[in-house]
Amino acid sequence: MEPRHIMEDIIIKRSGSAASGERPRRSIREITRDMPSRETPRPSLDATHGTPNQEQKKPSTPSFPFPEQGSGRFSDGERTDIDDLNPDVPPPRTKRSMGMWVLAFLSSLVLVFAASTYFYRVNVLVVPTENTAVVSGDFIAYKDTRPGGIKMSTITISDEKEMVVNASGMQDVARKASGTIVIYNSYSKNSQRLIKNTRFETSTGAVYRIADSVVVPGVTTVNGKETAGSVEVVVYADAAGDTYNIGLSDFTIPGFAGDPRYSKIIARSKTEMTGGFVGKVKVVSDADRMAAETSLQDELHDALLLAAAAQVPAGYFLAPGAATTTYTEKDTTDDGLKDTQALVGLKGTLTGVLVSSIDLAPALAKTALVGTGYDPAAHSTLISIDHPETLTITPKDSSIPTGDTVNEFHFTVSGSARFLWKVDAEALPARLAGMSLKDFTSFISGSYPSIGRAEAHRWPFWAFWMGTFPTDPAHIGITVTPPAESEG
Repeated sequence: MEPRHIMEDIIIKRSGSAASGERPRRSIREITRDMPSRETPRPSLDATHGTPNQEQKKPSTPSFPFPEQGSGRFSDGERTDIDDLNPDVPPPRTKRSMGMWVLAFLSSLVLVFAASTYFYRVNVLVVPTENTAVVSGDFIAYKDTRPGGIKMSTITISDEKEMVVNASGMQDVARKASGTIVIYNSYSKNSQRLIKNTRFETSTGAVYRIADSVVVPGVTTVNGKETAGSVEVVVYADAAGDTYNIGLSDFTIPGFAGDPRYSKIIARSKTEMTGGFVGKVKVVSDADRMAAETSLQDELHDALLLAAAAQVPAGYFLAPGAATTTYTEKDTTDDGLKDTQALVGLKGTLTGVLVSSIDLAPALAKTALVGTGYDPAAHSTLISIDHPETLTITPKDSSIPTGDTVNEFHFTVSGSARFLWKVDAEALPARLAGMSLKDFTSFISGSYPSIGRAEAHRWPFWAFWMGTFPTDPAHIGITVTPPAESEG
């Protein structure tokens, strides 16, 4: 049998049809039974056709192996069936393999659901409320702590600067030393007036005088505690010369000797006594000196403000209208300078009042935030002022209180204040735990006037089936973003 006929019989058998008039249909078992085994030598085509002497080209034989008879396997042991003989026909899918794929898919869904539920959390973005309002009013700040009161403190900072100027010659000078002292009155609740040129004497006998009369306040009683009245004043040495240049010292008033006031009205140095000199100095024209001092004052003013700002404690601000700077001539030396050069030195001292911004905010909000949901009784600790130093602070009297014994500061506030609310981010998760996400917006707007805007985001984001906050507050994250950062 020729190979071509074998292939035709196989194909006919697979298609299940036979042409009329041709050989009968044969099964694959019959076909394979009549095939010679691989071990049996195949007869040549010449012998088959009875033409041994005629040279013919041998037809090609099929390249695929044939299964062994009745075994369903190839001669090398590999199993086959009819469908393997046609590689273009894919093997049929069984119900078992389809079921395994469905089971694997469902298992993956269950695993994703379980993992999402286990790691489920909600992140809440909170933007605090802010209100801008015009403020004004009269207030009193106290050095001691009082319920509902505004706390105050004082600050004093000094600095020195020098400048080289032109010198036009030499001259003899005699300068008196000077400095600032604080006079205390623990003698009476009534104020005490000291006349011009009242003397103040150190324990070594150096005498200094005040240039103008001064009134020393009387004793005050605060919370059952008596505090001496005090006032600051500049004194000048009784004579010129550097022997009056001394450090900090205590003073008595010789004119009260033998009087009870002698031990009750005393003074202490606030600054050292400097400037005393007798001798020759270089001459500087008034115009050059004035120009140099003006420039030095500008430098000192900026430097002192920066230094004061760096020393302001947290929760306080330097009231811009309650700060003043005084300037005094500074001793200089001409060492290393040319004969035509001289030094002009200036010392600047800044004194000011520090006001508690923590206490001032609710005091201003009480009237400025009426109608905004602010409750003075419930929200006084939740409100603050952004950059309170931009407000105008005006002392109600002409003098700015300085010194450690100052107890009160009367002032007026005006300007535009930006109020910022504080959010208790630590307590919020416990109140949100287990709450429906649908109730989140109404809960925040009704219970938290301190929150201007809030957003709740589920994680992972595909956990859409979770309709509540986690019951564990630890799985609720709170991020507070200042209003200025949240914009844009």
